[in-house]
Amino acid sequence: SNSMTGYYNGSLTTPGTLVTCTSSWMITDVNGTALGTQQQPGSFNWNTFQAGQTNYPAGTFCKDMVTATDAQKIMQLQCYENYYRSSGLGNASGLCIPRVRSDWSQSDPAKFVQVDLRPSGLVFMDQYRPFADGSGGAMLTRQEEYNGVQVNGSWVPCHTIETGGITLKKISATKLFATYQASTVTVDRDVPACVAKFNGKKETFWFYLTK
Repeated sequence: SNSMTGYYNGSLTTPGTLVTCTSSWMITDVNGTALGTQQQPGSFNWNTFQAGQTNYPAGTFCKDMVTATDAQKIMQLQCYENYYRSSGLGNASGLCIPRVRSDWSQSDPAKFVQVDLRPSGLVFMDQYRPFADGSGGAMLTRQEEYNGVQVNGSWVPCHTIETGGITLKKISATKLFATYQASTVTVDRDVPACVAKFNGKKETFWFYLTK
């Protein structure tokens, strides 16, 4: 269950009415019955049953899951990871916590989670290259993640590398022209779904910055 508080029907001078909106969700089967089920590695799908999976009653805490085998340890890590993402901790403003990357295709619990000590809320620029004439420069960034794509109702994890760059050019004493380009490719070149989804297509944005 998640709640968010804000002001409704306000203006620039009047805050309006303070309201709180709450949304609730649960893990169910295709009939809507609550499960609290985690799938085996490589076959993550909240709404279907897979051979060999372990079922837990709805409301089971991640810490109370059985971890006798590597597969069960992976399921517990998936439980924690799902909460981390759905709770908003990974993107919460005001928190300075490391980036957490998880590989849902792993069967080795020791390799399921990777931690990057750069805060998750930080857009990290690796280097700055000034123009020779002093009118601006360019900054670059490179980040690795585990994203995924849905294929026939199943989740296919993809190891991706996102690269981006922003170029700043002085237009006047009070204005800069900025160009941002980003693209994402996959390391999993042998997985057709990953290659089709993350093929390095570039996104370009232009905007002005006023001093």
